[in-house]
Amino acid sequence: YGQTDIPPRQARPDRDGVTLVQGIDPGSYVFQVNAKGYAKSFSAPFSVTIGGDEPLVEVTMNEGGTIEGIVMDRSGKPLPGVTVVTLPNHLDENPFTKMFAGIIPFKVTRTSGKTDAQGAYRFTLLNPGTYQLKFAHADYYDVFKKGHAIQIGQTTTIPTLVMQRGTVISGIVRVDGKPAAQVKVTVS
Repeated sequence: YGQTDIPPRQARPDRDGVTLVQGIDPGSYVFQVNAKGYAKSFSAPFSVTIGGDEPLVEVTMNEGGTIEGIVMDRSGKPLPGVTVVTLPNHLDENPFTKMFAGIIPFKVTRTSGKTDAQGAYRFTLLNPGTYQLKFAHADYYDVFKKGHAIQIGQTTTIPTLVMQRGTVISGIVRVDGKPAAQVKVTVS
């Protein structure tokens, strides 16, 4: 599951809900099933062997959970246009994790959207698990909020988030006591 070398396959179940998937190399697998109107779901791990019986793998689809909230500015006004991203709770965003984001497997639903005119956001069909949310806006510094449990059939409402404009840092770079131009300054 996640971003593997195995290409996704379209599967159409018969009237009993059974789908035959053929041409899988021997090995250990987990099925990830994405279906319109349902949260992403996973099978239990299973193995495929040469000459062995075809495994019967069951995947139970569900409506997942919902997460919602409101973002405001410091004056208490709704803040539209904030990008909200769902992330695995354990993920710390840095250059290393950004570089490998496409190959890190995860069971949470990765999605994003923007706050509306009332500063509200809402994500549905989320796979159960613990999430963190990233809030980003060009005029404010990014905010990460961890530890949001999503459960099947339930709505998790996040307390109102107030975004801050942050601090301006200014100064003069000196080389050998003299102001210098064309110097790269990194803040970390």
